[in-house]
Amino acid sequence: LKDHEPIELEAGQDIIVYAAGPEEYLTYEGYKNETETKIGCSYAKLCESVHPGNKLLFADGSVVIEVTEILDERNLKGKVLNNKKLGERKNGNLPGVKVDLDVLQPKDVDDIKNFCCVNKMDYVAVSFVQ
Repeated sequence: LKDHEPIELEAGQDIIVYAAGPEEYLTYEGYKNETETKIGCSYAKLCESVHPGNKLLFADGSVVIEVTEILDERNLKGKVLNNKKLGERKNGNLPGVKVDLDVLQPKDVDDIKNFCCVNKMDYVAVSFVQ
């Protein structure tokens, strides 16, 4: 976020969510000014995956945004449904939305091969998968 300051969100306000992708997300600065509020999301395919009416949950569900319009392939417009300050690098959830993400990343496969198998682990648990 700009100047690393939390953004005060108010129920009923419009917000733009930018699908920055995982690399750009690390340096993207969300902001709130007199004319708009814009935040970033690390999921690059956000605008392909959601539709008007879907809800986006941020910060363990403490911030709820309802999608109102897909603006383009990287930006969507939403309506904030509750009052809350949103800080930096908060997690996001897309309830009921099928996301296009690999369950295992290349590093995960390498870790399983070179650590789990070498140490004869019986199983590996994976959380938050569809």
